[in-house]
Amino acid sequence: MTLEISNNRVYHIYRHYRHKLSSIYPSEEASTIARMVMQEILGIDQIKFLSEPDLRISESEILKIHFAFKDLLNHRPLQYVLGYAWFRNIRLKVGHGVLIPRPETEELVGWILENFLDKPNLRILDIGTGSGCIAISLAKELKGAQITATDISEMALEYARENASEHGTAIQFVLHDITSNAKSTQFEPFHVIVSNPPYVTQSEKSNMHPNVLRYEPTEALFVNNEDPFIFYRSIAGYGQKFLDEDGWIYVEINERFPAMIQKIFSSHKYRNIETRKDFNGKYRMMRAQKPE
Repeated sequence: MTLEISNNRVYHIYRHYRHKLSSIYPSEEASTIARMVMQEILGIDQIKFLSEPDLRISESEILKIHFAFKDLLNHRPLQYVLGYAWFRNIRLKVGHGVLIPRPETEELVGWILENFLDKPNLRILDIGTGSGCIAISLAKELKGAQITATDISEMALEYARENASEHGTAIQFVLHDITSNAKSTQFEPFHVIVSNPPYVTQSEKSNMHPNVLRYEPTEALFVNNEDPFIFYRSIAGYGQKFLDEDGWIYVEINERFPAMIQKIFSSHKYRNIETRKDFNGKYRMMRAQKPE
């Protein structure tokens, strides 16, 4: 994409790139993205952006904006361009190699808080922590919680550690593969195990946006069609070994397979299994209590 800006006024530049983005995003979304990127680069708030359309910006600022939109037009996710994502009003650093937190996962955290907000000193295991969004949110909102968070990606753990430090949360991060032999792992019993594991099947890729397929880590998203429930079986096994008496597992699930995932936990003798719909009315969460 060549630099085609002939006017250095903010609103003129905004309209130019909003039009460009409308080729790959719906009009309203393109407008929002264009505004957010320009506000971030220029360091101005929305009021100033909207109230001073004739504000002139420097050539170096125009170049920064140009290269940001060049990335966006190549389907690079907005959060990677900005360098951060929001999760339950927490700003988290994200970038190449770490999954962008989703709103559905905020609901999973909310479900845990509904049931445990008044219970101090919980021990919690977050499996597949990614950016640390679940672990950090729970650490900030649950008094005295002792949280361990694992991931198979050292790159993701680097982001998670930095985010935890930024928000003043003491979390133990561990490089670990949930599908490996649990017998080689030593944890204290947990009151809660939570996970947003990979659950998108390879056959669902055709329905996904290019910004996900090209840039986000495949190992954090996808499972083989032949064995799409491998992580749920592993999590169920971990719960049997590492959950405290009467402890709970909370997981995000593929909306296509709630019955099959429930069957996995039932086969491991879990009780009080419950599924919950997200804000779009889709079954995206499940919880189960440790076998007696």
